[in-house]
Amino acid sequence: MPELLSHWSQVNWIKANKEVKRLRKRIFQAKKDGNFRKLRNLQRLMLKSSSNILLSIRDVTSNSGKNTAGIDGKKFSDHREKLNLFYEIKNNGYMGKEPMPCKRIYIQEPTKKRPIGIPTIYDRIIQTTVKNSLEPEWETIFEKGSYGFRPGRNVDDAVFRVWNTLNRSGGKKWIVDSDISKCFDSISHKYILEQIKQFAGYKIIEKWLKVGIIFKGVWLGSGEDGTPQGSAISPLLCNISLHGLEEELGVKYTKKGYIQMTSRCLIRFADDLVIICRSKEDALLALEDLKIALKKRGLEISDSKTRVCHMSEGFDFLGYNFKLKQKKHCSMLDSIVLGDDGKYRVNDRNTGVYVSPSVKSVKKVKQKIKEVFKKYSSNMTTIFVRKMNEIIRGYAQSKWHWHSGETFSHLNDYVYKICWRFAKRKHPSKRKKWLVKNYFTSLNLANIKEKWVFYAKFSKDDEFGLYEKYLYKFHWFRIRDYRFGKMDKLPDNKEDSLYFKDLLIERGNKRPFNILYKTDRDLAVSQLHKCPICDQDLYNGETLHIHHIIPKKDGGKTTFSNLVYLHQNCHAKIHNPVQFDSYKNYFTQYKRQHPRIYR
Repeated sequence: MPELLSHWSQVNWIKANKEVKRLRKRIFQAKKDGNFRKLRNLQRLMLKSSSNILLSIRDVTSNSGKNTAGIDGKKFSDHREKLNLFYEIKNNGYMGKEPMPCKRIYIQEPTKKRPIGIPTIYDRIIQTTVKNSLEPEWETIFEKGSYGFRPGRNVDDAVFRVWNTLNRSGGKKWIVDSDISKCFDSISHKYILEQIKQFAGYKIIEKWLKVGIIFKGVWLGSGEDGTPQGSAISPLLCNISLHGLEEELGVKYTKKGYIQMTSRCLIRFADDLVIICRSKEDALLALEDLKIALKKRGLEISDSKTRVCHMSEGFDFLGYNFKLKQKKHCSMLDSIVLGDDGKYRVNDRNTGVYVSPSVKSVKKVKQKIKEVFKKYSSNMTTIFVRKMNEIIRGYAQSKWHWHSGETFSHLNDYVYKICWRFAKRKHPSKRKKWLVKNYFTSLNLANIKEKWVFYAKFSKDDEFGLYEKYLYKFHWFRIRDYRFGKMDKLPDNKEDSLYFKDLLIERGNKRPFNILYKTDRDLAVSQLHKCPICDQDLYNGETLHIHHIIPKKDGGKTTFSNLVYLHQNCHAKIHNPVQFDSYKNYFTQYKRQHPRIYR
């Protein structure tokens, strides 16, 4: 990185990203080789790295929590503030400022309010810097059954692992469905600190754990347990504290890395976990073993959310319902039989595991749709359609890898009723025929042939409005296969770099931005799903912008050859007047190297 920056837009994000990735891989390899002296030196180097500090500032000030300040009220949204913050951290080091208490807020859930501790933006940046130094070391030894808040792993990977384990012929069919009670609020400080006592940033982590919380102007001590849920490093500390559960529960692997047939199987996503066993007796023993393993970590299971059940009874995990059902068109009716001895007899040929969105997740998305209706029913129809499309697209893309057809059909009916209510509220004196003519239409575009599509009228000058005016339907996002990430592959492992590059491209090719506007998808595919300014994944959580290489005011058109996807930070970088003209040539050459790919 350059020693002196006069403007935030001068940061070379590609170089910074490569530097942090390289250091993470070196830390990973040093731990893997057992070279602890080299490991600690590399971790100290990461803590002082300018690239790490810059990327941490960018990450914290660009994600969804950037507008939620801590007790100091600072947000660091201005580029000048970010640059001054970088020099402050660079000159004083990660220990240069005492951590401030977290701000307590409550998030409304369907049944209760959940407490969240929000650190200041400054503390979150330091936490991200420390996390990049500590995480690669633990990624080397983390268990294969751990999926929550880990690089290269997500909810669908955990769901696929559960489905794949339960679908094996003659395999495990008894489930311990458990949830750890107040996990983040109850983790033992002593246990966490014992696990990381050799780490260079041990003292700053200890201060974060002990700093306490402020609620309505009153300081509340942290005690001897708990880590704030809003903290950037809390998910990593949670995974560290729960590491070792597989060994304590007796999970065993074969030489090839697969779960043994006679062994239990543990799949965990942070504090949500399921244990899959071969018999009811073993499942009950596993539950007792789990209680003992959690007790020494200062944790306990939630009795109200924990149960032992057979697959045919079904259970919820990560927003999905798993249930063993008889396959369609099977001649035998006795595929699942409960005997007099209390044991289930399952015909594996005629049964399969059905994975559908859970009732809770459906209620949650309905609540979001209802809130949009209440908030925007008096606004322009265009705003209502745009906000509704965000929810529909987000939920459909999170569930489209599984058996969601019936759920999508049910939600379409619900959205249709909401749209009628919206139209009637807008025009209470108009007749049904007038409402149908002005708010519903037939659509024959791309692969979609649909009647009764709710739409909003845009001006002719709005080029993107032509394709954004239609309200999506859930079933337009067709159910598709999911590319599962292998258990033994890790992004920080240098040997797995090509594997994750191919995985990113394959997953990205199936992900549309706007299903009615083909250019959006073609842009992402041609860019290999990366931002050309920072060389990071397009879907890293930052807001995406479409940039016109030749501005519209200068005659630039909204066509494939003149458009490129950029992150919000990168978009602001190239619009710096000093660098704008130089990027025109860069993008012209970039588009030649990345032609339109038809799929």
